[in-house]
Amino acid sequence: MLRGTLPVAILLSMITSSCFKASTSQMGSTTARNGEKMETQLTTQTTATGATTAAISASSLSTQLVSASSSSAVAGTSLSFPPGSLAISTSITIEEGASVATPTLAAELNLGTDVTKSGMAVTVNPGTATDTRIPFQLSIPLPISLALADDWSNLIVFYKVTIVNEGKNVIGIIPRSEIEIKNGTAQISTSHFGSFQTAITKDTVTEKKEAETKSVILTKQNSAALAPLSVTSRAPFLVKSNGMIEINGINFRPTMLIAMGGSKVSGLKVMSDSKASFVAPSLTSFGLTTVTVEQDGVSQSVSIFYAGEKSDLPISTKAEAEVCADERYYDANGSVRTGTRVCTATVAASGADLSNLVPANIKSGVTINGVAGTLPAAITSSCTVDGETNCLATTSYPAFNKTGAAAKIANGQVLGAVTGTAAARPADCSGDGQSNCVSTTNFPSVDFTNTFNNKTKLLTTVTVGGVTGTMPNCSDAGINCYVQGAFMAVSTTNLTASNIRSSVTLGNITGSFGPNCNADGQLNCISTSSYIAANSINLQPWNIRRGVTIGNVGGAIEFARGRADTTFFNRLTTGSTSVADMYDTVVDSVALPGEDIPGFPTFGGFNTAFTRDAAGDSNTNGICDAGEDCVYKDQMTKNQWAQSSGAANAVWDGAITACLGKTYGGLSGWRLPTQKEMMQGQVDGIFKFFSATDLNLNSFIFWTATTNTPNTYAMTFNLGDGGAVSALKTTTHPSICVR
Repeated sequence: MLRGTLPVAILLSMITSSCFKASTSQMGSTTARNGEKMETQLTTQTTATGATTAAISASSLSTQLVSASSSSAVAGTSLSFPPGSLAISTSITIEEGASVATPTLAAELNLGTDVTKSGMAVTVNPGTATDTRIPFQLSIPLPISLALADDWSNLIVFYKVTIVNEGKNVIGIIPRSEIEIKNGTAQISTSHFGSFQTAITKDTVTEKKEAETKSVILTKQNSAALAPLSVTSRAPFLVKSNGMIEINGINFRPTMLIAMGGSKVSGLKVMSDSKASFVAPSLTSFGLTTVTVEQDGVSQSVSIFYAGEKSDLPISTKAEAEVCADERYYDANGSVRTGTRVCTATVAASGADLSNLVPANIKSGVTINGVAGTLPAAITSSCTVDGETNCLATTSYPAFNKTGAAAKIANGQVLGAVTGTAAARPADCSGDGQSNCVSTTNFPSVDFTNTFNNKTKLLTTVTVGGVTGTMPNCSDAGINCYVQGAFMAVSTTNLTASNIRSSVTLGNITGSFGPNCNADGQLNCISTSSYIAANSINLQPWNIRRGVTIGNVGGAIEFARGRADTTFFNRLTTGSTSVADMYDTVVDSVALPGEDIPGFPTFGGFNTAFTRDAAGDSNTNGICDAGEDCVYKDQMTKNQWAQSSGAANAVWDGAITACLGKTYGGLSGWRLPTQKEMMQGQVDGIFKFFSATDLNLNSFIFWTATTNTPNTYAMTFNLGDGGAVSALKTTTHPSICVR
């Protein structure tokens, strides 16, 4: 059992004591809002006592909503449990709780300001003691406000909850900064169950406060079922700072809390069901001070005279006329007073104390030292009849001041032999706008003129004090209206077409920003599944096949099929003699660049595939001039080619060594190309640069890095006609290097 908490079995028996007899049910429903998370309004049952219950599933994939019955005392209360918030499935009960916005709890938290108004206390209890794994949202009623435009700046929420995993109860307050006002309720987030209550404070509270407590969490029904405490006496009446005070009474329990002068007391001990003691705190006030004793939802206040640290003068509740002249003392408010009664009359030589020599202390008809007595003769019979005089007042017939009493007694009633003249008490107000009735908590008084003059601030669906509001709910672009649900307040500063998505209308303004992309290469538009975003760094012509355009970039990669020299034709007997076909294609060394074959894709590689490396182009003319290192790059393969060795022949190993040690065009890392690299270079049109001033390819046949079988042979390649021949590695041939 948790310290300071009721056993779960007892609490559950209190919650379910009605056995749901005469209960009502509200069916659940599941909704999704425009693609947002799923929400399920759970089925609830309402007991005869007004409690609302619902079953919460720990495995639900939607947000589970529970709302209190509209006919209950806590109507407007609702809970929202997001998926995964509960570790176990359980039932939840919502009902009116015992107040937690009390002076003693405020003192326990050292609130430092008074509570001026409070809402209805709400208790939320699980069927099985548990904390939530992630916070759930709780909306509870606000205090009744007469203000038409209350900003709720001094709103706080008191709570008393059980932290199950720590085995303790705590009390605390949530400041305004952590409370959201929504649909006429205060909305907070919490991971614990217990009692919650809104309140308005005299001064603004900015900090969250929390303290462990020994008091228990009670519903209003639980509280009413317990025997209430009653304080019958306290001693001493006059106490100084840190003085011990004892109270006596009945039905004292360990859950008792005490506040004195709005401050928490120390050393509280409940010694029995009829006796308790505590130590007075240090207060700034002086005089009569209120001591509030609270226990299980019931509180009682008694008065104590707090003297603080004052000891220089006596303390007295007497009037100045009752204290001898020149005697100074503190009155009940802590003010210094000086007596005015003359106490220096001539007396016998005995030197008797004349402070009590007043008429009321001397028998009627007797004069002592010049003071005539007014005290009646001894009276022994008790009063037994209303209005009787010259008798002893009793509990049944106490003393009664007749002065002005008639105006305080209802017309026709007789009290102390005085017939009342006051009008009869009107009935309690029971309807909105009613007059000539007594205002209550549910129907407080309201300034009709002020309400009528401000009806534009009331909704058209709301009537206050008989005045129906004229403020409508907002529609799009509405002004002087109430924002709620799908329509929210918005600053017009940035409400421009250029800040709103194209085809969307907000505040009666149609947006123009970011239409959907509908063309290749389009900018400042919103990408779609048909027109997706692309990284422009790699969006280059030589990464795209020729004839294809992506992101407005045309491709350059192409695949050559051969070209023709139309100065002669190879099929003179059966073919055309005017139009070339595929049987008229010739090797590059015969016809370069030649002409395209009709029906074949146009080939531009001879003119564009190879580009001059700018590093060695001293005059930036793109031409291999005499004296320059001429490096050409194949855009198809990204290979760079150096000028060949020309007539300088070498064996295969020598050609390899020559390339590996080569520095050309300021570049190193050269090597002998493979057979297929040679073939691809020939296909891409490298022979265009056969001249001695370019790549010097006149020798035609070059070593490749590719070995044939047996491994004493390597492949050579003719860059002029594309032929490959196997040769002994010990024979000599020219070489060309690639990187």
